[in-house]
Order: sequence, then C-alpha cells, then structure tokens
Amino acid sequence: MKGFTLIEVLVAIAIIVILCSAAVNSYFSFRSQSDLNTNAQMILNALTLAQSKTLASEGASSYGVHFEQEKCVLFKGDTYNPAASDNKIYNFSSRLEIPILDSGLDLNEGGSEAVFARLTGNTSHFGTVKIQLKNNSEKYRIIKIESSGEATIKGEDFSPLNTRITDSRHTHFVYSRNIDTVNEIITLTFDDPLTTEDIKISDFIEGSQFNWEGTITVGTDDQLLHIHTHRLNNPDTLFSIHRDLRYNNKGLTISISGEAGSLIIYNPDSQAFKGTSIFTSEPELQ
Repeated sequence: MKGFTLIEVLVAIAIIVILCSAAVNSYFSFRSQSDLNTNAQMILNALTLAQSKTLASEGASSYGVHFEQEKCVLFKGDTYNPAASDNKIYNFSSRLEIPILDSGLDLNEGGSEAVFARLTGNTSHFGTVKIQLKNNSEKYRIIKIESSGEATIKGEDFSPLNTRITDSRHTHFVYSRNIDTVNEIITLTFDDPLTTEDIKISDFIEGSQFNWEGTITVGTDDQLLHIHTHRLNNPDTLFSIHRDLRYNNKGLTISISGEAGSLIIYNPDSQAFKGTSIFTSEPELQ
C-alpha cells in the first residue's frame, strides 16, 4: 500500500492549521460581538429601570445611573452615593470598558451620571456612553440617551446627530389605553401562511417595563422580533419594535387582547402602518 509523501503530510498539516485558525478567529469574533451586545443591553436595561422607577415615584425619589470604566450603578436620588446600600451594580465583562478618558462618556452638563426627572422621566444629562473591547477600540457599542430619557443602542455604524436614515427596522408608537398587564396578551399574526403567536404580558415584565424578544417560524422562514416599552401606563404606553429587515419577510399585524383594534401593521415589504385601534398613534420610524 502506498504511503504519504512528506510534502502531502505537510500540506495536510498546513490545511488543518489554517482551518483551526479560521475557526478560532471566528469564535473570538462571535464572542466579542456577543459580549458587546450583552453588556450594551445591560447598560440600556439599567437606564430603562432607573427611568421606570423614577416615573413610578418608587420611594418618592428620582433615580439615575452612574458610569465608571468597568461598571455602571443604578442609584436612588439625585446624587450618586457609592456607599448607599441600595445601589445596584452592573459589572461589565472583563474584556470590555467605557473609555472614560477617551471621550467614552459624553453627557450634557458633564459628569458621570444620567439622572431622570420625576413626573416626566426626562433627563438633562443626555448624550452618549461608549462601551468597547479593551484590546480593539474599533469594536464598540454606543448607548444614546435622549433628553426625553429614551435610550437606544447603536453599533460601529453610529451616525452623527441628524444624519441617520430612519426606516421601519426600529419603530415607535404611543398607545393611550391603560393596559391590564396582569391579564392581557399581545398577539402576533403573520401572513403566508397564517401563523399566530400569543405573548402574555405579565411573563415579560422587567423593571416595570414590557420586554419580549423571540423567533417565530412562519412556513419555512424564521421571523425575529423585539418588542418592548419605554414607558408603560405612565400615563400612556410607548411601544418600541425592532424588526430587522434581514430576518423578516412576512406581513405582520400586532394586536392586544384588551380591544378589537390592532396596534401596528407591517406589509411584506416591511412598511409600517398605524393599527386600527383608536388608541394608537401613527408609527414613528427611528
């Protein structure tokens, strides 16, 4: 039986090394993206929770979020006290940081806190927070805080103020009817073929806000959605829907069990339209 020549063995080893190297690079790239997404969402959750607690006048107080290089802290009151026993600390992954000394924290009025105003939920500390890989500053996420108190996550393609193109991938609308968060259900109805998914609101309440994300299979295609609120029954509800055009190609109607009208409608081409409910505003593309 003919054996392998030295050249053939070396070629085989080289191919194996190349494949292993590609696999390792792919793994670390995926891990980096996952870390960035997870920790950016953690910052966003802290900001949303602080605003929710403020709007709910929990403890008859306002709330805010304090930022440091390797963590952020949700605190009670108008001023951050690092010794307060009720501080909630969010530690970042050891691979990530907020580059405080390199414009990673850019909030109006300076400082390192975003504090929300009672009754309105607004903040005078609007601006941006950047979280990035320690060993690669080109990989980052930016959390943008509006003066309204709303916060959103941007990626490496973050656009300067007033230059971003809006579309239906991220849509807001206001719903003015009071929602029974204990008993009501949000229903997703997809076209072609007809597919429905019920989401019990009470199962996805986080810090006084609704937050659901999932994948629904419609025929042979997966549809990926993220539905959450920036305010819930305070006094109305501000819904936010993330519907990436790369992963959604079916018509969709979103409704709620408390009434017959729909909240918002998407056609298969991803255009967003006002639902049939009298309590729903026109959708605003973000």
